[in-house]
Amino acid sequence: RDLHSFPTRRSSDLPIAAVSAWAGIIASVNFLAAAIFSPFWGGIADRTGRKAMVIRSCLAIAVFTGLMGLTHNVWELFAARACMGIFSGFSAAAIAMVGTQVPEETLGFSLGWMTTGQLVGGLLGPLFGGFLADQLHDYRQVFFVTSLFALGAALVCLFFVREHFAPDRTEKRASFFGSLHEVATHPKLAPMFVVVLLAQVVAFGVQPVVPLFVRQLVGDVPW
Repeated sequence: RDLHSFPTRRSSDLPIAAVSAWAGIIASVNFLAAAIFSPFWGGIADRTGRKAMVIRSCLAIAVFTGLMGLTHNVWELFAARACMGIFSGFSAAAIAMVGTQVPEETLGFSLGWMTTGQLVGGLLGPLFGGFLADQLHDYRQVFFVTSLFALGAALVCLFFVREHFAPDRTEKRASFFGSLHEVATHPKLAPMFVVVLLAQVVAFGVQPVVPLFVRQLVGDVPW
């Protein structure tokens, strides 16, 4: 069926179990798609450079976040989130660019600062988004403002970030499954992969539930 044929329903019209399920599905599909397609974009980054991938991911976030503000049902929102996951992958591209451009003696310090920026953004983003929604009395406008911020990040990277990149055309590149097998059998990478996986499950597992829990505690309040 066409997405527009689905009736528009308010979240208050849905059973709380359905709302919770859709919150988890929509929140996770972005990361699932990114996990599947990140190796593909990583291979392109090895040929074209990491800066191009950072700009691409910022533009993808800007486009699909803006589209989220135009959706009318959960299926459209699900599709927008999935497409954003397919074309984004900002964190991996940014880490790769810093890791290849910063001198080794300051690499740890630089990665630490980048992580600090990500954490501060993660802390201030929900606070700013919630404040903006209260002021504008419209959740959709928050998506459009976020899209503009992502576009601004792409422009900053385009004009102010310098990358010295020279692809090694003599190096023989392994296939996707060959690289996956190498990571899975590596004595150090495989355990680290499991550690990162578990850490991300713990960190992101409660995020879709927190807004619903807050609403349950506060109740329906007027704008």
